Amino acid sequence: MYIEAIKIDITTESKKKYGCYVSFVKEDGEKRQVNLIYGKNNLGKSTLIKSIIYALNGEDLYGKSTWSDTNFPPIMKVIDGEAVIENFIYLQIINPESKRVVIRRDALGREETVVVFQDVDIADIHKATKIDYYKAKKDTGIEGNKTFQNFLFEFFKIPEIQFEGSKIYFQNIMPLFVVPQTAWDDIQAANPNYNIPDVKHKAFEIILNLSSVQNITEKLRLKLLKNELKEKRTSRDDVHEIISLFKYKSTEEIKSAVKVIEQEVEEYHTRLKELESGNIQLDGSVQPYREDYRKLKNVIRRYKEQINGLSREINEYYYRINKIKLDIEKIDKLKTAKKLISSLPIENCPHCLNQVLIDEVYEIDTNNCSLCGNQFKLANISKSEQLYGYLLDEMRDFERIKNRKELEKHEVESKLFLLELDIEEIEKTINEINFDLKPNYLKQYQGYSSEIGRLNNTLINLKRENEIITKYEAIENQIITLSEEIAELDKKLKETENDTVDSEKLQLFEDTFKEILRGFDFLKEGFDNKKLEEINEKIFRAIKIDRDDFKPKIEGKNLYNITSSSGLIRILISYYLGLLVTCLKSKHRTNHPLILILDEPRQQNLDEETFVKFTELVMELVKDKKLNNNFQIIFTCGDKGVLTSSETALDLGVDRHLIQLIEVGKKSNDPSNP
Repeated sequence: MYIEAIKIDITTESKKKYGCYVSFVKEDGEKRQVNLIYGKNNLGKSTLIKSIIYALNGEDLYGKSTWSDTNFPPIMKVIDGEAVIENFIYLQIINPESKRVVIRRDALGREETVVVFQDVDIADIHKATKIDYYKAKKDTGIEGNKTFQNFLFEFFKIPEIQFEGSKIYFQNIMPLFVVPQTAWDDIQAANPNYNIPDVKHKAFEIILNLSSVQNITEKLRLKLLKNELKEKRTSRDDVHEIISLFKYKSTEEIKSAVKVIEQEVEEYHTRLKELESGNIQLDGSVQPYREDYRKLKNVIRRYKEQINGLSREINEYYYRINKIKLDIEKIDKLKTAKKLISSLPIENCPHCLNQVLIDEVYEIDTNNCSLCGNQFKLANISKSEQLYGYLLDEMRDFERIKNRKELEKHEVESKLFLLELDIEEIEKTINEINFDLKPNYLKQYQGYSSEIGRLNNTLINLKRENEIITKYEAIENQIITLSEEIAELDKKLKETENDTVDSEKLQLFEDTFKEILRGFDFLKEGFDNKKLEEINEKIFRAIKIDRDDFKPKIEGKNLYNITSSSGLIRILISYYLGLLVTCLKSKHRTNHPLILILDEPRQQNLDEETFVKFTELVMELVKDKKLNNNFQIIFTCGDKGVLTSSETALDLGVDRHLIQLIEVGKKSNDPSNP
C-alpha cells in the first residue's frame, strides 16, 4: 500500500471553499518513502492524520465518545465562525499490484455511502469510467452487497477473519501500522475490540500472516465440524440406549416384520367381512330360509314397482276426467248466460242504440256476442252441440278405464300384503335360529376384532421404533461422513501449516525489535537508576517477544512496565518500526500494508537526541537497497531531525494552517483546483 495524496474539500454555509491538498509523491513522480508533516502545534497536522484514518474507515481508533451518530468532530465542522455544510475527504492510494483508487468519504455523515473512483487520481476523478459505491456499515443480520470493509480487505489483499464467532475489522489491524496521537501509552492502545476477546493478539497474527490465521475459513470449518461430530456421537449414544430395548435392531428387520403383520391383519379383515355378510354358515338350517327370504324380496320389489306404475296411470286418468268436466262446465255456463240475456227487456244496444236480436247460432259459430260484437273470453267453449256429446262419451270411457286400473291396483296390493306377512314370518324364523347361534358367532367376531386391534398396535409401535432406528442409522452415516471430512480437512491443514516459518518470522521480529531498541540507547536512557543496579549486560539477551501475546517481555514481565515514560516511547517506536522492517525483510508472505503512520511521536517525552536517532534510522531504511523502497512512513512532528525538504511532504512552518481558504483565480498546489 502507498498513500499518494490526500485532499480535504470543505464548503461553508456562505459557499466559501476551504481545504488542502497534500501529495506524498515527489515532483518528478518518485515515491517519497519518508514523509514528514512538519509544523508547530495547533496548525492542523493531527487533522491531516485523522483525515487519512477516517478515509480508511478507522475513526473508531479515536473512541466512540469523540463522535456522535452522524458526525466525526475531529474533522472540520466550523471554519472562521461559519458552519460547514460539506466536508469530503479524498484519499488516493495504490496497492502492491499497482491498482490505483481514490476514496471519497463524507466527513459530516459517518454512515453515508463511500465512493471509490477506479484507476484515476484525485485530479481526474471526473474522468473515472468506473465508480463503486459501498455502505460504510453493514446492516445487522442482512446479507447484501460488499461493504467498505470488504473493499479494504480485498484491495490490500488481507484475508477477512472470523474469530470466536466475531469478525475482525480493518480497524482492528490498523493500530499495528497507524498510531494516533492518543495511542502512545501501550502497544495497540487504540484498538477497538468490539467485545472480541484477545483481538490485539489476533491482529498481530494477521499482520505477520502466521499459520494460525492462514486457511482461517478451513480452520473455522474444522472446529465447527468437530463440535458437530461431538454432538452427533452424543445423540447416537442416547438413541442406542433406547434401541437396545427393541426386539428388532434394524430397519430391514422391522420392514419384514411389518409386512408379515399387515398380511395377518388383511386376513382377519376378510374373515370379519365374511361374518358380516353371512357367507360363513355356522349352521345349515338357516340357509333355506335365507333363500326363500331372498326370493320373496324380489317378488315384493316387482309388486311395488307394479303398484307405482298403476298409481301413475290412475292419476293421469283423473287428470283427463277433470279436464273434460271443466270443458263441459264452460259449455253449460254459456248456455245459462244466453238464457239470461234473452229474458232481459233490452231492445237496443246500450253502446250503438241499434236493435238487438239474440242469435245463438251466430254466437256459437263466431264466438262473438250478438249484442255488441265483442268476442267471448271463454276460449274452450264448444262450437257445437256435437262437441258437447263427444266430451260426455270420452269422460265415460276414462271413468271405466280408471275404475279397472284401481281394481287391478287393489288386487296387487292384496298380494303384496300377503307376501309381506310371509317375509315377516321368515325373518322371525331366521332370527330365532340366529339367536341360538349368536353366542358362538359373537365370540368369533370379537376374537377377530381383538386380534386386529392388537396387530394394529404392534404396527404403530414398530413404525415408531422404525423412526428411531432410521434416525440412529442416519446419525451413524453422518458420523462417518463427518469423520471422513474432518480427517481430510485436518490432513490438508497440517500440510499447509509450517511452524518453522512462524518461528522464523517471530525470531526475525524479536531480533529487529531489539536491534532498533538498542539503537535508541534504551539501556542508557530507558531505565531508572535504582533499577539499573540489578541489571547487567545480559539484559538484551533476556528480552523476548512473548509467543502468546506477542509483547516484549523480560523474565515474563512486560518490558514497558519496568521502564520510564521516555523508555516506553522508545519501546513503542521500536515495536511498530520493527514490525514494518520484519515484514520488509521476511522472505515469506505477510499481510502488512508496508506503511507506518505516527502522529506526534516527538511530543511523547521523546528527547531531541532520541528523535534525531529515529530520523537517522528511517533514513537508513531508505538507503537499504535490500528493502527495495517498498514502504512508506508518514509522521507529524514539530522537529525535523536529520530530515531535509526532500523528505518533507508538508511544511506548515510556525503559522500556516492546514485548512486554507481557496480563492477563486489564485494558483493552488491542488491539481484538481488549478
